[in-house]
Amino acid sequence: MRTLGEALADSIGDDQTIKAPTINPLAVLARNLLFLFVVLFHGFRRLAPPPPYS
Repeated sequence: MRTLGEALADSIGDDQTIKAPTINPLAVLARNLLFLFVVLFHGFRRLAPPPPYS
């Protein structure tokens, strides 16, 4: 986040082209897989019958 803020601050008022910040593709893949797991778990939990009441 700090790098992104510094890149934005450097780009304001300059006429030069600033290279976009790079991202780690493995971190993006891991985040997306975790999000997929959470969404699927929630969906299958909603399809399951409710727990019995005692």
